[in-house]
Formats: sequence, structure tokens, C-alpha cells
Amino acid sequence: MAAGGYLPPKLALAFTPGEQAVLAVVAPEVGKRGKCTLAIGHIAALAGVCATLVKRTLRQARLLGIVAIKERRLSRSRNDTNVVTVANPEWSAWLRLRMPRASHSGFQGVAGTTVPSTTIETLRRVSTGRSQAETEPRAGAKRQIRPQARVEGA
Repeated sequence: MAAGGYLPPKLALAFTPGEQAVLAVVAPEVGKRGKCTLAIGHIAALAGVCATLVKRTLRQARLLGIVAIKERRLSRSRNDTNVVTVANPEWSAWLRLRMPRASHSGFQGVAGTTVPSTTIETLRRVSTGRSQAETEPRAGAKRQIRPQARVEGA
């Protein structure tokens, strides 16, 4: 996951491969939902690292200004999962180019506007100009002669 290209090379230099794997788990979540609310243990399991490394990575990324972390306190001793968002415009732009268009919902407010996605069906309708019934061969034209059974020993 560390070599998956979720961090620009300039930012990746500040992190070890394990830390890059943690940020590679956070990045698609932010891209899909606008924020990452996964538990630390869940991020650790997906990245293949320990929970301590996840905590250290998120702490270091916050100090460098790459992510913003909002802690959600429920009571004196209980917390809900933290909300992690991308705070660095360079990383946000990198992820916007790296990820598929359908998952750009998390990057709408940062550095520009989003482009609506185009489906394959829309492209097919525009490019062919003919209906699907005209392009498909008729059922009778597919096979004119029925195959004969093989003779044993031949």
C-alpha cells in the first residue's frame, strides 16, 4: 500500500513505508466520504501495521499540516472515532488526480471545482450513433450449420 501512489513524492519523503501505508488507507476514505472515521485498530489492520504506528503517523501528519484531526469526546472517559480530513492542498490535488472521478466527493471544497463523471453508456451512445439493435447480429445469422457429433475413434 505504501507504494500505491497515494502520497506525492515530496510528502512521502517525510514518512516511512509503514506510515505511508497508514496514509494510503486514510486517503481513499477521505476521497469517498469526505472524511475518515475509521477506528485506529481498523486502519492498522488494513495497512498491515500496529495501532501505535497509526497513532504516531496521524500525530506526525497533523504536526506537518497534512491532515486535520477532530477528536469527538462523548464523556469524560469515552471517545468516538476521530475525524481525519486532508488539510494539505498539494495532497488533495494529488489525490484528486490519482483517484477515480466517482470518488471525488471528499475534495470538492479544496482547490477548484469537480467535474461530473461520465458513464460508459453515455460514451457509447455518443460515439456510435446507431442503436444497439442495429449493431447486434440476428440470431439466425450466427450459425447456419449445426455441428455434428464427433465419431468415437476419429
